[in-house]
Amino acid sequence: MAKEIPILTGLMARLVKLIAGTAFLLVGGVMVLSGLGDMGVVDNVLLAAAGALVASVGVYAYYLAYTDDTIYLRLGSKHR
Repeated sequence: MAKEIPILTGLMARLVKLIAGTAFLLVGGVMVLSGLGDMGVVDNVLLAAAGALVASVGVYAYYLAYTDDTIYLRLGSKHR
């Protein structure tokens, strides 16, 4: 059984998630914009796709910030 211990709660947890989400969005955006350069078609597509994936992590962090106001430390595994 997994045991979840709350690390941060309330406004502080939401701020941490928003800051992390903003960082991922910025890095992903820079990667996507870098993919518009003149490296080659395959390199551009791969870099833009990786940037979109990184930015999607930022969007998910924003989602978590608005739906859950606690950061947990999970000890153990969910599966038996």
